[in-house]
Amino acid sequence: MRILVIGVGRIGGGLVYELMKHGNCTILLYGRDFSRTSGMAADLRELNPSVEVLVLEHLRELPPIDLTVFSFSQLVWHSELLVNGRIIDARTNITIIDSIAAQVSLKTLGTIIILSNPPDILSRYCYEKYGADNVFGFGNSLDELRVRNTLIQMQLPHNGKECICLGEHGAGMVPVLSQVFNDKELDHALYDRVNSAVFDRIHQIIHQAYIPFYGPLLALTELIMAIINKETRQVTLSCYLDKDYLGQRNLSMGVPVELNAGVFGKIVEVEVSDFEKELFAQSAKSLDAQYQLVVSK
Repeated sequence: MRILVIGVGRIGGGLVYELMKHGNCTILLYGRDFSRTSGMAADLRELNPSVEVLVLEHLRELPPIDLTVFSFSQLVWHSELLVNGRIIDARTNITIIDSIAAQVSLKTLGTIIILSNPPDILSRYCYEKYGADNVFGFGNSLDELRVRNTLIQMQLPHNGKECICLGEHGAGMVPVLSQVFNDKELDHALYDRVNSAVFDRIHQIIHQAYIPFYGPLLALTELIMAIINKETRQVTLSCYLDKDYLGQRNLSMGVPVELNAGVFGKIVEVEVSDFEKELFAQSAKSLDAQYQLVVSK
């Protein structure tokens, strides 16, 4: 399998480090500083000389690519950035996507996983401007990891199911708690308690250390390895809704998607409560407003 990683900063580099352990792929790296990226590749080759690591100066005349990861960002981090501070990244990252598309058709890059922020906006942009239906935004599986950990820490008794998180990655996430607690009439305050606990922890990380790293790297690595290992399961990703989903369409949002032997298939319908459907609609409205603001300038 040929895997192209565009953007080899902290998480992009961390992902490549994890892939080197797997050993059954060819890794192509493309970063804004060719010299630095070449040095990183030399360092990575020390881990596993049987894995081919190639450094690209440009994206023209690529060999066939099976999987591409967008992990670029030029956001200058500082401790005052809140969770939705990633919107600052959007316009710059759209410019980077345009520069990529000027060199190579996005449709030829295999399955594209967008880690760059905001993934919901960027995946929609790729679909609407470049017709790329092979693009999926990463983030909801990270939200699901965070909600799972939060339910454990809060010691809330539930049925043990994984909590699906729909909608926007981040502040607008919609945890489908009705499935976890087998109750369609949950107290709405519970959603606020869970979300607040999740984001209080993220704020602590941001203010006291850095943009979260270990959780995103774990969730991203698990997703990429599921693709490499040709697993069959359900994963939650942001993808373009060209058909009605819980009353929403014509935008990219996090929804469950079938992964069949490592290949993404159809979107999975989820049974939700009326309140969760309302939250999903609010998430869609917020995402659309953000998208229109970003692409209008």
